[in-house]
Amino acid sequence: MDYWALMQLLVQKQQDFDVVNDFYLARAKLNQGVAQLGDESYHVLVLPPMRVISRESLAKVREFYEQGGDVIAYASLPSGSTEEV
Repeated sequence: MDYWALMQLLVQKQQDFDVVNDFYLARAKLNQGVAQLGDESYHVLVLPPMRVISRESLAKVREFYEQGGDVIAYASLPSGSTEEV
């Protein structure tokens, strides 16, 4: 199943989700495994298949995980940084 199919499955199962990029991830407030972004709160981050990720985003994902949030890497983990490309 590709990433698009995963999003379609979530819709079919009536699971609420948002797609968040680096810009919004950087603005999320973290508190005890919950990412707060505006009025929305997230307990799980699903990382799409990607080859690279910014160091800032990786640090935020790690902090979220270390505070008790769930992180799911779908398909493959990044193997490099956007700053190195």
